[in-house]
Amino acid sequence: NDDTLDIDQLQTAYYLNSTSVIARIAVADVASFLPINTLIDQRAKSNTATCYTPALVNSMIPEELSHGITSLNEHEDRMAIVVDFVITGIDFSKDVEEIRQNFQNAVISEESVRSAVVRNHAKLAYPSVGAWLEGTGPLPPAVGNRQEIIDSLILQDKVAQLLLEIRRHNGALEFRRSEFWVSCGVAVYRIVYLFVSFGIRCEILFVDTV
Repeated sequence: NDDTLDIDQLQTAYYLNSTSVIARIAVADVASFLPINTLIDQRAKSNTATCYTPALVNSMIPEELSHGITSLNEHEDRMAIVVDFVITGIDFSKDVEEIRQNFQNAVISEESVRSAVVRNHAKLAYPSVGAWLEGTGPLPPAVGNRQEIIDSLILQDKVAQLLLEIRRHNGALEFRRSEFWVSCGVAVYRIVYLFVSFGIRCEILFVDTV
């Protein structure tokens, strides 16, 4: 979301040639800063996840880590686990519908997983990027006039839509889920706004790519 401070994922995609694309996903490598069986590690095992509420966030690990040295903050080098793979056999210059129709031509290869230093070039959020992809909102300000990021977002959308079609063909189950965003009054924690989403296109960029 736009107000997220614990950024745990990055991704990009770029052309190798007109029918070959590499997709790359990075997930924050918290373990590189958190030795096993330390007190913080034991706390993380007990909490199991970060719990978000309208008024408070109960972090799995201290915010000095989750908002600091393990967060993939914009314009900062961070350790991450990087997964990438190459997709061939698809003409990604075509529109999304044509790409989805030709999903059976796709070949996924050269998968790899490794530890790496990464840098976040633009902090983006699902709602604003999703609205832009669907033509209902402006380009997110964090993108600016950087054409390489615009091209990457468009390509990532095509890759994600292709992978979604492959998953469906292979029998993957889909579940409709709703997500709520709550805005509270600061002083009394009174709910001021309640936003409901039944799935944002931009979420597919990460969920179905992973």
